[in-house]
Amino acid sequence: MTLDNDSLNAMRSNPAEFRRRLLIDTDRGPRRLAEVLDPWQAADFEALDPAWQRVASLPDTSPGIVAKIGEALRGVGGPAQPDDGIVRRAYLERPRGHSKTADLAVMVLWVLFASPRRLAGVAGAVDKDQARLLRDAVAKLVGLNAWLVAYLDAQQNKIVNPHTGAQLEILSADGPSSYGLTPDFIVIDELTHWPREELWHSLLSSGAKRRHCLLVIIANAGLGQGESWQWKVRAAARNDESWYFSCLDGPVASWISPALLDEQRRLLPDQAYRRLWLNQWTTGAGDALTADDIEAAVTAARPMEFAERDCTYVAAVDIGHRHDKTAVVVLAADGVKQVVRVADVREFTPGRADVNLMVVEDCLLDLNRKFRLHQVIVDPSQAVLLMQRLRSAGIYCTEHPFTATNMQRAASCLLDAFRSRRIALYRHDGLLRGLRSLRVEERPNSGGFRLTAPRDKHGHADAAIALSIGLPAALELMQQGGVIDAYGMPPVELPDGILGGGIPAYSGLPNPLGQPGQPGQPGPGNLPGFGGGFFGGNISRF
Repeated sequence: MTLDNDSLNAMRSNPAEFRRRLLIDTDRGPRRLAEVLDPWQAADFEALDPAWQRVASLPDTSPGIVAKIGEALRGVGGPAQPDDGIVRRAYLERPRGHSKTADLAVMVLWVLFASPRRLAGVAGAVDKDQARLLRDAVAKLVGLNAWLVAYLDAQQNKIVNPHTGAQLEILSADGPSSYGLTPDFIVIDELTHWPREELWHSLLSSGAKRRHCLLVIIANAGLGQGESWQWKVRAAARNDESWYFSCLDGPVASWISPALLDEQRRLLPDQAYRRLWLNQWTTGAGDALTADDIEAAVTAARPMEFAERDCTYVAAVDIGHRHDKTAVVVLAADGVKQVVRVADVREFTPGRADVNLMVVEDCLLDLNRKFRLHQVIVDPSQAVLLMQRLRSAGIYCTEHPFTATNMQRAASCLLDAFRSRRIALYRHDGLLRGLRSLRVEERPNSGGFRLTAPRDKHGHADAAIALSIGLPAALELMQQGGVIDAYGMPPVELPDGILGGGIPAYSGLPNPLGQPGQPGQPGPGNLPGFGGGFFGGNISRF
C-alpha cells in the first residue's frame, strides 16, 4: 500500500491524523487505531501531541491548541504549562494489559516518521527482554502498515529513519550507562520494575541538556509505597506543575473482560493482583507470598539429618554473580505425604571475587553422599565446568537456563506449592528472608510472569530463587510417588539408618539402558507439561 504526498504530509503535521490512519493488531484483526481508542488513551495522546510536535520541529496545527491543552490539563489536575504552554514531562500510570508499551511505540513511531531533521531518542527499559518489547511493537506496526517500511527500520537495539537519520536507541537498566547522550526525547517503560536507579539518574540528567527534550514515563503501580526510589519519582511527578500526570484507578480497558479479571483474582496473590490489575501501590518489599503462607510452611526447626524412607532428593543451585551469594537448596520429594520438604540449605558469600565454585562442588558431593541426590539442577550459563565435574563424579545434572518459560514455570510452581500447603520448610533465616522479598513481575513479551527480588545487604533472595528452581522437578517426583529407581525397578529395601529404606539403589550411576532420569537423558524434573495445582498447566495467559 502506498499513500500520496498529501496524505503523508497530513500525517507528518498532525499525530492525530497519523493515529487515524494507523492500523494496529486487535482480537478482531487489523483496525484503525483511532477507531478503537479508549477515552483514557485518547486523553493521554492528545495531552502529549503538542510536545511531540515540538520535538519534531513542526508547528502546532490547531488554532489555540496551547490554550486548549493547558485548560484540559488543569481540568484533570495536570500541571500548569511552562513558558510556551507545552508540557515536556509526563508520567502515565496504568494497570497491566492497558497498552503501555504499544502506546509508547505509536508515539515514537510518529516522531521518527514525521520529523524532517535528525533526531536522537532514547528508550529505557528494565532489562534486555523488556527493551526488545518496544522494538518489537514498532516492528509489528511497520509490518501492518506497509507504507511505513520505507521510512522506518527496526534494528536490534535501534529504530532508524534511513532518510533523515532520526533514531531511537534502546537501553536497559542492566546494560551500559547512558551518560554522554544528548537526546531530543526519552521514553521510559515500566520504571517501577527497574532494580537500580542509575539509568534513571543518567536519563533524567541527559534530558536536561536540550530545552525541548520530552521525557515520558509509562508504568504499572509498584512496590515500596512511601519508601522506594520509584515511589519518590512518581510522587515528585504528581506534585510538580511542570509534569503531566495520569493515573488509571483500576482496570478500565474495554478489551479486558470481567471473566479474565475474575480468573486473575483467583490465581494471583492478593497483593500482586491489586498492584498489577487494580494499579495500587503496595508497601511490602514483596508481594508473591503472604506472611501466613510462608509461616504455615515452617514445620521443622532444623535441616534433615539423613535420607528418609519414601523420599527422593533434588538439589538446585543458584549461582550468584559478582557480589551475590550462591545458594544450594536440597528438596525431599515425599511421595507418601505428598509434600516437598526443604532438606538442607547452604549459602556461599563472595569475598572480593566471585564465589569459589570448587567449594560449591565439594558441598554438592557431600550432599550427594548424604542424600543420594536424584539430580542437581544448575543454570548452565554460570556453571558449565561445575556440571561437567559433577557428571564425572556420577551425579546426574539437569540444565535450568533462565528462559522466560522456565522462570514462569518456577514462579507458578512456587506460588502453587505454598498456597496448596504442599511444601514444608525448616527455619532458615536466609531462605525465609528471601521468600518474604519475592515479588511477581509481569513479562509482557511472553504473556507471563516471573519472580524477582531486590538486592539488599543480605543478597538477592538467592536461597528462595534456588528453591523455585528445584520445585518443578521435586513436585513432579512427589506426584510420581517420591521414590524413583534409576532403572525403573522396584527400590531395594535397605535397613533403616543413614540411608533409610527406599533410596534409589542406582541413583547417579551411568544408565546403559537409557531410561529417562539418567545422565545424558531427560530427567523426571525435565519433563514438559507439569500441570498440577491451581495453575493447571495453563499459565501462558498471565
